[in-house]
Amino acid sequence: MIEQAKIERNKLDNIDKYFMKYDHLSQAVEAIADHFQDKPAYCHLNYQMSFNQVISFSHDFAAYLQHDTNLKPGDRIGVQLLNSLQYPIIVYGAWKAGLIVVNMNPLYTAREMLEQCQDSQISALIFMDLFADKIDALVSQYPIPYLIQTSLPDLLPTWKRIPYQFVLRYVKKLIKPCPVPCIKLRDILKKKSAHTVECVTMQQTDIAVLQYTGGSTGKPKGVILTHGNLLSNFAQAYTVLCGRDVSGLQKLRLGKESIIAALPLYHIYAFTSHLLTCFATGSMNILISNPKDTHHVISLLKKYDFFCLIGLNTFFISLLRHPKFQTCRFDNLQYTASGGMPLMPETALKWKSVTDCDISEGYGLTECSPFVSMNPIPPGTQLNTVGLPVPETQLKLINSMTGEIVPRNQAGELCVKGPQVMQGYWRNELETKAAFDESGWFKTGDIAEILDNGYIRILERIKDIIVVSGFNVYPNEIEKVVDQHPHVLMSAVIGVSDAKTGEAIKLFVVKKLECTDDTLLSYCREHLTSYKVPKYIEFRDDLPMTPLGKVLRRKLHS
Repeated sequence: MIEQAKIERNKLDNIDKYFMKYDHLSQAVEAIADHFQDKPAYCHLNYQMSFNQVISFSHDFAAYLQHDTNLKPGDRIGVQLLNSLQYPIIVYGAWKAGLIVVNMNPLYTAREMLEQCQDSQISALIFMDLFADKIDALVSQYPIPYLIQTSLPDLLPTWKRIPYQFVLRYVKKLIKPCPVPCIKLRDILKKKSAHTVECVTMQQTDIAVLQYTGGSTGKPKGVILTHGNLLSNFAQAYTVLCGRDVSGLQKLRLGKESIIAALPLYHIYAFTSHLLTCFATGSMNILISNPKDTHHVISLLKKYDFFCLIGLNTFFISLLRHPKFQTCRFDNLQYTASGGMPLMPETALKWKSVTDCDISEGYGLTECSPFVSMNPIPPGTQLNTVGLPVPETQLKLINSMTGEIVPRNQAGELCVKGPQVMQGYWRNELETKAAFDESGWFKTGDIAEILDNGYIRILERIKDIIVVSGFNVYPNEIEKVVDQHPHVLMSAVIGVSDAKTGEAIKLFVVKKLECTDDTLLSYCREHLTSYKVPKYIEFRDDLPMTPLGKVLRRKLHS
């Protein structure tokens, strides 16, 4: 077993206690904003919004929730947005009103949205007009009392908003009218509610977020993250980022840095990084709605003197492959953080040669809010590892068959204890019980080794989970969808290595009636989010099975 307090990390042994004095996240967020006030907190579509403005808007939204709806503390609100100025405002406002945030991928199909809404029992949903066409199919099966619609440029000043609206509506023709009645976020915030926001009594043990992740059965599970979990985890990350390097130099200047936020905020990695940790450092988070538009991303990299870029392997590859990336200035780039999927060694080496900055890989899980370990700001970064455990985090390696502790430099299943570890899975006692051992250690399902210097190396996963560009994909979910096709007798899904996405999905199909690759791909695109759509399809006469009729996925890898 290894305990962080026994490891010197940036000359700080313990978590930064400042943030832990607050009862809930709303208190911490407002205290941070009060400290940085008129400094820019977020930037989107070339418009900067200050800490004070963010809090002011979030108060207006909280007042609406408290006085113009029947929502009460503890109710769930779905947040289905692209990266935008609206995201922090909605989240902070919801917490202020005592609501539980349910992050939702805006690219979800109506079927995927329905599963998450039904399980979390949301009472309100805020969504982008870009994806409004799916709302009708959703509410026909799960009526939602409060539907709030917003557009990417909604919070821009009029003189900046109109050109973007023109582009969206008349050039790209991306927006379809919402097929059901809904409330416009701009109308809510324009009112500048005369109501004061009533204080809601909350404690660190209250739920702040339901963050959905897949399960071994393929059905998404709602990870219960409390205010205390998230307060602890962003304080842990803050301690690492704001510590001093081996020479005693504090590299990150509070209230003076710019940080590139290209990963989607609905993903827990970006959510905790940008809405909490980087907010607490007083940095300006430059929000990017479409990280796949590499040309646009590079134009922003040229515009801002950024200190940190938070991404994952596929994002770094897309930048490195662009011919104009090498023309960017990296003078102030001190920290490139990687997580969400394994970092490929060749990616790290190429990034270093172009930017002169090492990629600092970390490790986390949704169930851990998510940070378990982080590499410090260079020169403390150790390549081919995921760094050291964040403060006040205990780790142990066990033999997954016997439960016995495995010594250092030997492989074992990684188990975690710490204040950031979830309370359990929403309305799922069976999965919750299975996730912890008898002593309360969370079992990650990942095989790792802990080196003599305390750094951690992740080797492989026990579970069948497939990680595509940082997103968890569970074979059972895809198989369940494919098996419903009238021409399919049975199917099986595995992950295969992919240079671009880390892993790609390969689908094996036994046909009942004649069908083609294109037929199945079209069907999958209709019922699955894009990153869950198989990249490869192989038709077979049969699949390897156990005597009990369970598909032996491991034999499909051979």
